[in-house]
Amino acid sequence: MNKNAIALGLATLLLSGTAFAAPVFSDDFNRKNSNHVGAAWSEIERNGKDVAISNNALQLRDVHQHSNSTASSPDAAATFSVSTLGLDNLLLSFAWAPLTASEAGDTLNLSWRVAGGSWMDLWSTGLGGNGAWSTANVGLGAAAADQQSIDIRFWTDVGYSGLLGFLLDRPRSEGARIDWVTLTGDAIPVAVTPPAPEPTPEPAGPGAAQAVPEPASLALLGLGLAGLGAMRCRQRAA
Repeated sequence: MNKNAIALGLATLLLSGTAFAAPVFSDDFNRKNSNHVGAAWSEIERNGKDVAISNNALQLRDVHQHSNSTASSPDAAATFSVSTLGLDNLLLSFAWAPLTASEAGDTLNLSWRVAGGSWMDLWSTGLGGNGAWSTANVGLGAAAADQQSIDIRFWTDVGYSGLLGFLLDRPRSEGARIDWVTLTGDAIPVAVTPPAPEPTPEPAGPGAAQAVPEPASLALLGLGLAGLGAMRCRQRAA
């Protein structure tokens, strides 16, 4: 499958997802070839060229034919760390392709852990050797949600293929290429407590005290009565 078609497919998937999904981490590896991945990735390798940027993709390979690897002791691995605080429904999308020297028994794997904890396997695929690109969409599960920091690791396990492979023990570049890595998540809704209603004043009862007029009100009342008395006096005099 064409790499550009892979990129378009992944973008369509992200746009068609929930409206609340937001990118948490992404890397398209569009940078110059290098024996170091950079961009906050850490590497594990047996040879200085096993983990690299090659033709705008992440390359994980091994030429020493070690087998029975694990996430904590891989043939080659690239890891990134990210905070998932306030997020759930985490989905990791990426494109991958086998290196053409890979055999059916070689695998590309994906694992995660809470920072400092034990690795947990998420996904694995046999590699084979046709070099075609494929896509994968892997949910991280509820345990990875709302964490201060988690690690996500791509790693390979390559080895001899049967007796012939053992007898022909010669360096070969087996492994995988990875591209368009994107981690998305949904914001966890925050519960908002409405303010308490203000107390309603109780109606005054029959024996409730009446409001006492203020001094200014009494003065105005006195001036009004005095004026009324003056008008009556004038009427009598007339």
